[in-house]
Amino acid sequence: MATKKSGPASDDIMSPAELKPLLTMSKREPVNAAIGMTKDHEGVILLSRRIKPKRLLAQLKADARKAKIDLDVTSLRFGKAEVDTDIDPGLVQFTVNKEAPGALRMKLLELLKRVPYAKVDIGIDQKFEDEPEEEEEEHAAPPPPGLMQRMEAGAASLADKVVDLARSVAGSEASDADLKKLKDDLEKGERTIEIATKTGMVPAQQVEKLKKAGDALGKMASWLGTAETIRADLRAILEIHDALKELDDPNVMQPGSREAAKAFGRLFEGAGTIAEQLPEIDTYAPILKGCVNFFSDIQRLNDPETSPNEGPQFQQLEP
Repeated sequence: MATKKSGPASDDIMSPAELKPLLTMSKREPVNAAIGMTKDHEGVILLSRRIKPKRLLAQLKADARKAKIDLDVTSLRFGKAEVDTDIDPGLVQFTVNKEAPGALRMKLLELLKRVPYAKVDIGIDQKFEDEPEEEEEEHAAPPPPGLMQRMEAGAASLADKVVDLARSVAGSEASDADLKKLKDDLEKGERTIEIATKTGMVPAQQVEKLKKAGDALGKMASWLGTAETIRADLRAILEIHDALKELDDPNVMQPGSREAAKAFGRLFEGAGTIAEQLPEIDTYAPILKGCVNFFSDIQRLNDPETSPNEGPQFQQLEP
């Protein structure tokens, strides 16, 4: 479960560091946007190139619930965001579904000054009200098959696998299917860590460190929901997926399980590797890499075959 940050509530939805690359993209083509205020009158913005405006508003509400942020629902709007450099490179223009409250522009400006942008304008286009959340099914193009789908279905030839592996060594652009699977797996990893903290797999004094790792996975998943494409090590994506498949086994998800310790290590290693490769989320890499041996250390210190002392040795672990 995501933990509430000490900074502005807006950072729990989308931080300035996360807004910046999307607003840069909007100089070429508008991006989808959901905006509003909290009940404490802080501006919040969620942007995406892939998620349609109506659905993005639903995502904003879901993210706020998860972060325990009370939104002012009467202030919420959805539409597009754009920085038109021909007009003013310091101006962010929002075009939304209906007239916005008077205070909203200034609250969004307070947030956008941290990106930094100096001006905000909010226009209205009621056509957004009539747009579906998703494309009609008959018009939706099927996503290109991802590496994991091809390998799991057994449809990839040996040559395909060799080519995919060679591409992954240098890092390659993940397909839409790979992006979606990675996002789903990171969300699943966050839930799995939450289960571990509640089932006696982690000593009380170490729970907070593990929660930070879970929060990092959740934040990475949220960012991936806004990414058009990424260049990532496909081997790391597979490593995360395989680790979670092993942790799905209730016989593995047990206190003191060596198999669980190794699987969690692969999960953190894979997620940390991906975070290192993406500047937008590389701040999460040290948190995740720092947990690679987390469960192995716990398991080793409490295994009578490997620990020289009797009883739990949790206090020896780094907090």
